[in-house]
Amino acid sequence: MSYESFRRIAEQKMNRNLENFFYSLLLKQHTNLDSKALKIGAVILSAGIYAASLDCLNHGSPPAEQYIEKALPFLVTKLNILYINHLSE
Repeated sequence: MSYESFRRIAEQKMNRNLENFFYSLLLKQHTNLDSKALKIGAVILSAGIYAASLDCLNHGSPPAEQYIEKALPFLVTKLNILYINHLSE
């Protein structure tokens, strides 16, 4: 198996695991939202965290903890927008 094939498989598994993790958290925290909206939120969060981790690894600065602290407000904002949009439907 080539590196690229392995990398794609690993990326898919990591994204799927992150998505499942966020979906289960969102289900527990937002029982009033429909599952489709929560699934979309989980996809946004998992993709954002995964992309942020790749960017942090590729550019190395700032340290991972600071990078996530700086990126998290943008991810949370997207989730809040999703929640507000759902309420207005």
